[in-house]
Amino acid sequence: MDEKQMYIDGQWCASSENNAHEVLNPATGETIATTPKASLADVERCVAASKAAFANRSWSAMDPAERGRMLNRMAQATYASAKSLAAIESTNNGKTFREALSEIRFGAWTLEYFAGLSDKIEGSTIPVPGNRLNYTLRQPIGVTAHIIPWNFPLQLALRSIAPALAAGCTVIAKPASWTPLSLIAWLEAMHEAEVGLPENVVQVITGSGGLIGTGLFNGPQTNGRFVPEQQTDFIFTVAGEELGFLGSGLIIFLLFTILMRAFAIARRSTDPYGTLVCTGVIAWFAFQIFENIGMTLGLMPMTGVPLPFLSYGGSSMFANLIGFGLLQNVHASQRG
Repeated sequence: MDEKQMYIDGQWCASSENNAHEVLNPATGETIATTPKASLADVERCVAASKAAFANRSWSAMDPAERGRMLNRMAQATYASAKSLAAIESTNNGKTFREALSEIRFGAWTLEYFAGLSDKIEGSTIPVPGNRLNYTLRQPIGVTAHIIPWNFPLQLALRSIAPALAAGCTVIAKPASWTPLSLIAWLEAMHEAEVGLPENVVQVITGSGGLIGTGLFNGPQTNGRFVPEQQTDFIFTVAGEELGFLGSGLIIFLLFTILMRAFAIARRSTDPYGTLVCTGVIAWFAFQIFENIGMTLGLMPMTGVPLPFLSYGGSSMFANLIGFGLLQNVHASQRG
């Protein structure tokens, strides 16, 4: 079993508390590696190193054309390591090798794209009356934190990291606890290829999303607003957090009305197409409840407890089959 390390404050290291997280092969359930579970002290050290790397201006004040050339070197190193990275991605994420290879090459292309954009980040001069000058100047914002999803681990990481680097920002990347291996291997490949990144411009920290997220966005060195650990794009969660009590109540009432209507149509329909459409509606509700209750109770895979339906698509398919079976029973009872 491979014991991986995270890269913070200029070194590959374990957690300061020596805690580790097991990384599984989803096809077999086998533990293929361990990664550090960073503590809040690790997060603070990582943020401090990233702020120092930005403040010394070796990256942020670098000639933008030179930054672009460095991103191109990173792209070439990514292309060169694409097959080995794809093998890691396939084993850790469960994708086919062919799909993983395509995504990693797309990530390399993303680096090339933003390499070309590096020296084209321009402000503008705005015409104003009188003897005045009005202009905009685009400057790097500082330290950027990147929370990477599990479903396209390296591709989405590079899609997020590349524009930040092109703008002259420093990067802290936190891969999903399930799928951290490809991003760690990618940064190792960048170091081996000696692409020229100044120290601590790109750091990779691993561990609990909730703990690291709190440290990155609500820590003593930051002034961000933390996105909750269980933030989702599901409509029930969004309704509650974005629309307030009355708005979310209205949305839930309308959704409940649609659900009841779907049940009514399904019970009376003799048309298989109508039954299938209503099954889809019911399955969607089942899926929402499954995901939201599962996350609330801490039973979803994001908490480290494996479930048989690892992906959204798998859960939705499962819910659809249950809904279809229930409606078939309804029709059977009506015929009986």
